[in-house]
Amino acid sequence: MRSSRRLRDAGRVAAIGWLPRVLSTVLFLVTTSVALVIWLGSGELLIPLMLLIPTATILVFSWRVKAWMRPDAFVLRGYFGTRVMRYVDVDYFTDFPYAGMWNRGVDTDFLSVGSMIEVTYRNGPSRALRATLCRRAECERLVEELDRRVDAAWGED
Repeated sequence: MRSSRRLRDAGRVAAIGWLPRVLSTVLFLVTTSVALVIWLGSGELLIPLMLLIPTATILVFSWRVKAWMRPDAFVLRGYFGTRVMRYVDVDYFTDFPYAGMWNRGVDTDFLSVGSMIEVTYRNGPSRALRATLCRRAECERLVEELDRRVDAAWGED
């Protein structure tokens, strides 16, 4: 059993996914507390359910967020789908401050929750990968490794 799990998780990027899980857990716990106060104070059940259902959904989907560095591609499983970025199709990866759901799209030092990766394709546009939310140092390290793999796929040093 353990060896099959190791094979399945080979190349897994541990830095991707844990921060969205932590943030969604905190959001769910705060929302649960508010919903409990509302329910106990008013006896009304509809409003607490309207608060809990979206945050519970975010919490469940946050457990999907994972990434793997395969020899030929970077695979990102986000909240709703999986994206495979083959190194030969990529021009470069960059990191920049996260702007998305967790900081309401505002890039400020006060609301800064980390960094995310952007992929620029050789024959196409750039795409921000918001599911790659992680700490800045980890993001920089991941981008360096991904760029090394892109260079290797194109035979560049």
